[in-house]
Amino acid sequence: MGTFIGIIGLGSIVGVDAGSLLSGNLLGPLQGNNSPSERLIIQGSVIDIAKKTQPSVVGIQTHESSRENTHGSPGSAGETESVGSGVIIESDGYIMTNSHVIGESSSVIVTIDDEKVPAEVVGKDPETDIAVIKVEKEGLPVARLGSTKNLEVGELAVAIGSPFGFQQSVTAGVISALNRNVTVGTEADRPRTYTNLIQTDAAINPGNSGGALINRRGEVIGINTLIYSTNGVSQGIGFAIPVEEAANIAKRLVETGDVAYSYIGIEGRTLDPAVGGMDKTVKQGATIMDIEPGSPADRAGLRRGDVVVEFADVQVMSMDDLVAAVRGSAIGRSVTARALRGDRVETFRLRIGQRPDSF
Repeated sequence: MGTFIGIIGLGSIVGVDAGSLLSGNLLGPLQGNNSPSERLIIQGSVIDIAKKTQPSVVGIQTHESSRENTHGSPGSAGETESVGSGVIIESDGYIMTNSHVIGESSSVIVTIDDEKVPAEVVGKDPETDIAVIKVEKEGLPVARLGSTKNLEVGELAVAIGSPFGFQQSVTAGVISALNRNVTVGTEADRPRTYTNLIQTDAAINPGNSGGALINRRGEVIGINTLIYSTNGVSQGIGFAIPVEEAANIAKRLVETGDVAYSYIGIEGRTLDPAVGGMDKTVKQGATIMDIEPGSPADRAGLRRGDVVVEFADVQVMSMDDLVAAVRGSAIGRSVTARALRGDRVETFRLRIGQRPDSF
């Protein structure tokens, strides 16, 4: 079985064959059935993209203090070192990265043009896995942010970051899929759901977290965040947070240091397809397991046991789909939900609320 991995990396390459990382055919996936002229066009595009975007992608090194030393004895201070990546979003030192890159770090060091610069944490949002840090420098090269609105499967995708600490490494592939919803973790450790992710086969490894996924125009379209792997390194299934969501969260963190979440007040799980609803024609949806009293869902008349099949004009096939649909609905917006109750699908009208801190 594989697992989803947040792609921060260790500060060393222990257990990694550096020779295998640096050897091999540089054209890689560009061979196959491509003609020599086609390979040169694709390779030339990647070269242009790298030249345009590399300067705005930085390496990040973090140190996190712990209460155990390397032998595991309690009460003595130790330190964990990790590496990640970041994207410069303002010329006066603001850098966007992943929240899991920053974690609970006691210090954050950014590498810009081989110079190591201390950074302060402006804000972080574990829910969306976006964070903003700042260095005291001016005139930095700012990444050009693009759009995922017209993104299509099969388009060229280029990843830039610091896998295993190798600064500004460039890999290329394609957009493999769009709108992926992924839940990481178990009920015991508070699972995190990532929504509307971009999937790519561009090689992404530990240390790439927080780095850029770039389109053929040299625009950042995503922040590289996760890989699915059976061995802890790239196997051609990587995921990036869409740039619109990442930039929006980063903007809020810079302006207020905090993020407000859309909320309807339910807990649920994906409908078991082997069981289905009482109406056996419904095989997919999100089953409501609990409802917060007085919440938008409660006021709308939804009940425990209802199976949500549509929310805000979006088909709901799983609990991840429902989470994504709620997140995509602005606070204060009125939306329609359709849910199976007994053998009938009923319609409910509710207004999106702001999630309380207690939920």
